[in-house]
Amino acid sequence: MNAQIIALQCPQCGGTDTVDARVARFGYEFTCKHCKTTSVLVINSKLHIRTGGEHVCVDCGRVASSNARYCQCGASLVAQCRSCLKEFPVDHTLCDFCGWPSGLDPSSPEGHVVRSRRAIKELTNYDPNSVAAGFKELACIAPTQEAAEAVLAYYQRRPKAPFRGHALFVLGKMGPIGVAALVEISKTELCPELIESLSQSGEAGAKALLEVIPRAMRTKPSADFSPAPGLISKLGKCGPSAIPILMEYLLVQGFSAYAREALVQIGTPAIPELKRLTGFFADWDNKQLAKRVIQEIESGGRDANGN
Repeated sequence: MNAQIIALQCPQCGGTDTVDARVARFGYEFTCKHCKTTSVLVINSKLHIRTGGEHVCVDCGRVASSNARYCQCGASLVAQCRSCLKEFPVDHTLCDFCGWPSGLDPSSPEGHVVRSRRAIKELTNYDPNSVAAGFKELACIAPTQEAAEAVLAYYQRRPKAPFRGHALFVLGKMGPIGVAALVEISKTELCPELIESLSQSGEAGAKALLEVIPRAMRTKPSADFSPAPGLISKLGKCGPSAIPILMEYLLVQGFSAYAREALVQIGTPAIPELKRLTGFFADWDNKQLAKRVIQEIESGGRDANGN
């Protein structure tokens, strides 16, 4: 079916043009291609040059003064922004205060796309408050590949930026999309914040920890990163897949509170390997610690004191 076309005449120069009827609602802004005058569509499909902040009723097309809140047909002449909650003329397509599209629900999938793109734009701003606001927004909306790439680019291109930690935190909130970016970062640099973000990223983050933590533990201490023993406790989130890494660690380093925490979190699947490992320990202390961890797992996570 062919779209209906409406013929319009510029009120300034008399020049004519056509517009698709599907977009030509009352209040529609039209810019003349001849004289560049901007006018609005009003009642009887006429164009009107708005003056003094006049409103156009989107229901009937009547023109009302700037201080009018209702049209003579009874329709409201103001709308409340779904984002900032301020009022703006009902015939405007964007909120006059925050630029949010009229009638768009910020919590809808389409709203999340708009919010994401606005937040991405904030990351390119040199105002620290704008950058912080952008990261805050990205942390609480549905993740997109576009957003993950923008946050990764911010982290990689601005090595001395004050919000790099925020970037890692946001990537950790993005699920598998963000985890892929975190793993990419870990290939060239490691920091405690990156490990923590992966540990908060669910199943995808847990799988990535199996790759990243062993590399972190082999990293030589530097001014930027010193691998802490506590990293080994994060392997508890990885489940039984982390058992071989933990056993290798225990053979070299012996037992620690962090290793015990990880093993208890993994639970019953770790017991057979712990029993086997007990035979490899030459010193009495590690043998006893292994037995205590086994007892703790078997008792449902309670230690020898019942805690």
